[in-house]
Amino acid sequence: STEDQHSMSGILGRAGVRLTQRHLALRSASTAGTPKLRAVASAAPHTTPGCPKRFKFAELDTFGRRGMASKAGAKGKQAGDKGQEEDHYQILGVARGVGQTQIKSAYRRLAIQLHPDKNPGNAEVAERFSRITNAYGVLSNPEKRLAYDAFGKKAPDSGVEEFDYEKIGVAKTFLVALMSRFGAKVNTKIPDKTLDLAKDPAARSQGIPIEWGAEATGTVKKNGAQLFSGEISAAQARAGVRIHVRSQEGSKFKLLFFSLDDNGALMGQEASAKDPYGKGTTASATFAAFDAMHVGAAPWIDFGFQTTPDSEKPPPIFRRLETLSSSRYSPARPGKVLMAVQGDNFFAKVNFSISFSLCNPAGKDHIRAVEATLGAKKASLAKLEEVYWEAKGALDRVLEKVKAETHEVDDTIMEREKLYADMAGDTAQVDGILKAMAKAVQDRIKAKEKKQQKEQEE
Repeated sequence: STEDQHSMSGILGRAGVRLTQRHLALRSASTAGTPKLRAVASAAPHTTPGCPKRFKFAELDTFGRRGMASKAGAKGKQAGDKGQEEDHYQILGVARGVGQTQIKSAYRRLAIQLHPDKNPGNAEVAERFSRITNAYGVLSNPEKRLAYDAFGKKAPDSGVEEFDYEKIGVAKTFLVALMSRFGAKVNTKIPDKTLDLAKDPAARSQGIPIEWGAEATGTVKKNGAQLFSGEISAAQARAGVRIHVRSQEGSKFKLLFFSLDDNGALMGQEASAKDPYGKGTTASATFAAFDAMHVGAAPWIDFGFQTTPDSEKPPPIFRRLETLSSSRYSPARPGKVLMAVQGDNFFAKVNFSISFSLCNPAGKDHIRAVEATLGAKKASLAKLEEVYWEAKGALDRVLEKVKAETHEVDDTIMEREKLYADMAGDTAQVDGILKAMAKAVQDRIKAKEKKQQKEQEE
């Protein structure tokens, strides 16, 4: 049903599925058809499906240069054809795989150029300014960008919706579980019953006491939670503490933190991830004694399903530090602590171990130096990415130029051979050359159509 399709939008958006007509029919096929081309030798008119008009073979240079133009070479072009949906990336003149720095830079450049104050009374410029502002509003928001990449203009206004265990049926749960098993990232909602527990003083008092420097094990049922409560002393805050949860079985779970200053409201959450250095899945949070940094999962690297065509996908390193930011948990403050391990498996319980560690403050200066290095690397990578996209665009344009020149040389040689054969009265060779010329035209049309179909599916 339509309701079911819309309720799945957030799930599939987080999964990173690029929808086509084969995916729930939520994304319409592009209305941009194959451009009308006139193609075939002057001496042998021929009509090709999709190319109703006829043209002289000498005009193929136009086909080669214009019809085969690369995305990179034409990415700044506005989609002005009637019936063609404007793409936010095209409006800003950037590739789909660019990072936030490039999106912001492109928007600022266009905003300065097209600002209404600089173009008073120009309705066309004012409309373009409105389009770039709208495009930037979507692409600069990580959640809205994920939804847009998956659903285009049909994406929910709020961005990617969360998968709610409590409000979805078994059939959909099976579907999303299957997608997750194949590598899709699924964003799940914290159950209301867990949030209610954190706000209930009686339930909070039943939480397992936190003992710093100790470890514990536990089990939570599917979609269940285990509360832990304790206190950070002034001395412990000056040293820092770390909470680390592990599931040896590789279960999915979340580490939740609640603010007792705000009646148990959710303060932060850390989703489990596969341990790159060990076995199972882990999640952790450090309440450092200084202004620490946090590095989350890279948001625009495709996990499982792809949302970005290979031709526009950047090297993963450009996204690796995009989430580097100040930690919400640092610096540590003395006071009461309330946290929970939330089960996030689709059907099974979660067995876990949890450690409450006291930090050694002697390593503070070294850690801060390393994080400063990462901050500098983030800035330098942003500049390097600008160079990368400029160079890639230039390479794409050169490759298209090479293709066009190849076609033109091939066409000219065949035309020359036909003229010599015609001059010599060799009708058999003339017919053979005309057939070869017609076949070359059809092959190029088919290649272009195949490329367009692949781009629509991506």
